[in-house]
Amino acid sequence: MGGLLAQVEADVAELVAGPLWTLSDTEITDEVRRVHATIQQLSARLLTLIGAADSREIPYTAGATGTANWLTYLLAMRHRDAVVWTKLAKLLPETPVVEEALAAGRVTVEQARVITKTVHDLPSAVGEVGKAKADQALTKLAVEDRLRPETLENHRSQILELVAPEIALERLRRDLERAERSAYDRRDFTLVPYGEGEYRCAVSSIPRWLRSCGPRWIRCPDHASPHPPLRLPHCPMPRAIVPLAPLTMAPALAAAVLRAALAAVRAALTSARIHEAVLPAVLVAVLPAVLVAVLPAVLVAVLPAVLVAVLRAVRAEAARMGAVRVPAVRMR
Repeated sequence: MGGLLAQVEADVAELVAGPLWTLSDTEITDEVRRVHATIQQLSARLLTLIGAADSREIPYTAGATGTANWLTYLLAMRHRDAVVWTKLAKLLPETPVVEEALAAGRVTVEQARVITKTVHDLPSAVGEVGKAKADQALTKLAVEDRLRPETLENHRSQILELVAPEIALERLRRDLERAERSAYDRRDFTLVPYGEGEYRCAVSSIPRWLRSCGPRWIRCPDHASPHPPLRLPHCPMPRAIVPLAPLTMAPALAAAVLRAALAAVRAALTSARIHEAVLPAVLVAVLPAVLVAVLPAVLVAVLPAVLVAVLRAVRAEAARMGAVRVPAVRMR
């Protein structure tokens, strides 16, 4: 074997010393292709030697802590590159099709690295038959279609569907369920006052199904209610202005209630036979001041509670009808 390697070295030295000016453009192109293929063949031999050295524990006998460190010292290469060569030397025997193609110079070292890693990362449920099928399919793509390593890496997500479609479908189902649970757990829905009768709706962790379904209408549990339903608009931004019709009518309702209370007080005072000259003065002097002082506090105290109660009822009804899930409301 030493004499054969010496002959290869002599032939390489003769090839390197050969003049280039005697070669035509076609001959240079052909030689570039053939020299590159020969380098891949020698790289396959180097990987075989690295695997044999690792199996015999030669690096540990030489005092190195591992095969990668041994290569770093022996060949003066970067440690990162030594790790890549060591991993490839371990995985290459598991993919005999790409190993044979590399030894023949029909694939490159980088293509072999991508193929071996892809086959190795397949789930164990695929079995040896599935891995052999993946090895053959990826090697065929690399040889016949001459796909670059980065293009082969894009086939990592598709090779499982080719060799084991039922396993790929089950994995996709689990991933979708996990994503749905994560989106549901991280959901958030916050309403912030924004002008008169309007609130800013802040929605975070919007699920894909809600982003893609467009505007949604959420109806109150009482379908006979005169108020229109709440609308959650589809918007590319995480915030949107959502007019809430029930809240816009709250001041009018409060004014009506106060008018009714005022009428009741006036009737009570009148029935008590208070002097007609005193009653108008009391109403004009006292009640406006009371209304100015009490009405804002009443609105501030009552409106948030009304809003929370309405949205909780909407959430319960929507969950019962199965139309759309509305998470808990947080006021700030």
